[in-house]
Amino acid sequence: MTDTVRPPRWRRHPDPRDRLIIALYAQLEAERQTRETLRWAIRHGALKAEVLEAIAGDPVPVDGEDLAALERSIALRDASHADTPAKEMWR
Repeated sequence: MTDTVRPPRWRRHPDPRDRLIIALYAQLEAERQTRETLRWAIRHGALKAEVLEAIAGDPVPVDGEDLAALERSIALRDASHADTPAKEMWR
């Protein structure tokens, strides 16, 4: 997940919009995982009402730890690229 969403390298400081985009992306991924789990359960005959209700009612939650991990990975990526100018800077 963290490999596909990152703020532009030309920004010196994180933008709140970038955090919002990352949070929305994480939520979308959680919903996709929930749908895929539901499809798998239906295909494999796990049709008990309790199981389906639990899957449908409890998407994988995105919490503060997930967002903090995303922000740390972005900060590390930005720090590793700080010495070399990005191609976007030269356009």
